[in-house]
Amino acid sequence: MMSAKPCSRAALALALAPLIATVQAEDSPATAERKLEEIVVVGDRIQRNLIDSASSLAVFDETALQAEPNRDLYDLLLRVPNVSAAREDKYSLRGISNQGLTGRGRQLAHIFIDGARQQGRGVVHTFDVEQIEIYRGPQSTAFGPNSLAGAIYVKTRDPSAEWGGRLRLGAASDNGREGAVTLSGPLTDSLGIRLTASHNQTDGEVDNVTLGRDDWQRRERRLQRIKLAWDPGQTGGYSAQLTAQKTALREGPELLPLATAEAGVASDNEVGFFNDDSEVYGLTQVWEWGDGYSFTALTTLGKTEQRRRGDYDVGPEDRGIFTNSSDYENRAQELRFNYRGQRASTVLGLYASEEELFGD
Repeated sequence: MMSAKPCSRAALALALAPLIATVQAEDSPATAERKLEEIVVVGDRIQRNLIDSASSLAVFDETALQAEPNRDLYDLLLRVPNVSAAREDKYSLRGISNQGLTGRGRQLAHIFIDGARQQGRGVVHTFDVEQIEIYRGPQSTAFGPNSLAGAIYVKTRDPSAEWGGRLRLGAASDNGREGAVTLSGPLTDSLGIRLTASHNQTDGEVDNVTLGRDDWQRRERRLQRIKLAWDPGQTGGYSAQLTAQKTALREGPELLPLATAEAGVASDNEVGFFNDDSEVYGLTQVWEWGDGYSFTALTTLGKTEQRRRGDYDVGPEDRGIFTNSSDYENRAQELRFNYRGQRASTVLGLYASEEELFGD
């Protein structure tokens, strides 16, 4: 009973928000014909408007992603309420780390690329991304296992009906360079393709005084993605979309001595590195027929190889090195039967997944 009144006020505020915005838009002559933008949540199993979603989530569409200097997912996570991040694969949702309480074993949150789970560090650039949805709180029903803390869903742009492309070039301090390009268009009347590639690198701000290197934490990230979409455009017909993405991350050691970390100085006498090679594949097949009925089959595969090498004592003494290797692979199959009507929407489905981890 004590929490009933605050919940009622919150619901009332959400209900009045679009009404107030509409009145203001109509009162302004410059925006008399402007309509409120509807943001559709695409990661949930029942697609609906953001205002109708029961989940606690933050949604960033393409307009929002381009309005701020978000180069990658990490830049975006730093701006989201109830989210904290040390890097793109080490973040907390509502205070719960995606890596679990111990940092080992099953993770509690994952990133999904067009429905395919990305296991490792990977590379998530905001270039050529249509929407990013950050779910805070348990999402096991919607996203399967390893989603107790939440989930991050990335929707990349689909092939376009006409040929076109985009290009981005950039430069920054510490030898920072960035380049990205995409090309999209129809191969036939019913088959479209979209090719995307991006690359960025920086030497970092850490100097190794023992080895005389000013690029000790050098970082390089590469991404290649291809999307194929088949849509005959027939009512009640069959459509399919294939996504294949490959990423590579190369970076120097992250660990620094406590005494010199604030000054950005390393003293390792051994050369270290961290490499991550990730691949995700997703095939979405949809059968639609009249009266709002559809059947969806989503088949996904994710593979990651990680290699790490570093100075054991993180200092100039010769006390040996450490090496780690981890190989991940996860496969999932999802079947969904959807009904979307004027008064009700529902989904029934089956989900099966299998994952393997090899490490030493």
